[in-house]
Amino acid sequence: MQPLGFFTAVTYSDQKHALLNAVEDYFFWGNQKAYVVTVLTSANKSTELTPPIEEVVLCKSESHSLVNIIRAISYATLVVPAIMLTTKAILRACHNFQLVDPAETLEDGGNFRATQLFDTRVYTIDSILRELGNSGAVDKIARGETDLPGVTYEDGFFKLDLFPDYRFKLYEKEFDSAKNILKSSIEMEQYYEKLVSAKIYSLAHPNSQKIAATKKQIVSPFASDKGSRVYEVIIETIIK
Repeated sequence: MQPLGFFTAVTYSDQKHALLNAVEDYFFWGNQKAYVVTVLTSANKSTELTPPIEEVVLCKSESHSLVNIIRAISYATLVVPAIMLTTKAILRACHNFQLVDPAETLEDGGNFRATQLFDTRVYTIDSILRELGNSGAVDKIARGETDLPGVTYEDGFFKLDLFPDYRFKLYEKEFDSAKNILKSSIEMEQYYEKLVSAKIYSLAHPNSQKIAATKKQIVSPFASDKGSRVYEVIIETIIK
C-alpha cells in the first residue's frame, strides 16, 4: 500500500461522509477517483495519533460538464476555493487513505482452498489440477476433448463437477527463445488485466457483482518430445 495523493478525489459509497464527498468532488475534473473499500480497525493504528488505515482503489469516473462550468466560475472568486481547500485539508487530516494494488485483492473472498469429499478422498482445487497435469488430462482439455469424466466446457472455460462454483480458463505458456524462458501468453495477460479491472469496479461499486480469481500452473510431463508442457489456468468465481 502507498499513501494517496492529496489532490486525488476520494469518495465513499455511503451518506455518512456526504460532506467529505462534496469537498473532494469540488476539486475533481474527471478521470479517476479513489473509492474507499475497507476501513481497518483502530488496532491497526501505527500510533495513537494516526487514524486507522482506509484502503482505496482508483476507478475511472466522470465529472458532468455543467458541474465543471459552475466549478470554474466559483474558482474565480478565490474565496470559495480557499474555503474548500482548507476544509479538504482538515478532513484529510482525520483520515489515513492508502492506495492498494487491486491485483493483490483479486483472490479475496474466492475460497480457493475449498475442499470436497468424493469416493472417500478429500479433494482440493490444487489437488485436482495436479492430477490433471500428472495424468496428461490437461492436454486433452487444451484440445477440447470431451471424453474426460467430471469435466465440462462452457464459453471457452472448463468446469469441474466437484467444484461447480468455479470456472477455469487454460493457457499454454510460451517459450521466449531470446531469453530462453517460458513466459505467460499475451492472451492470458490481457484476460487477467480484464479481471483486475472488473475487480476494481466491483470494489468501487458495492452493489455490483463481486468476483474473485487466481492463477495456477499445471505441468504435463507427457505433452511433447521437447519435454514437459506448462500451462497457466485462471480460476474464477462469483462471490455470493
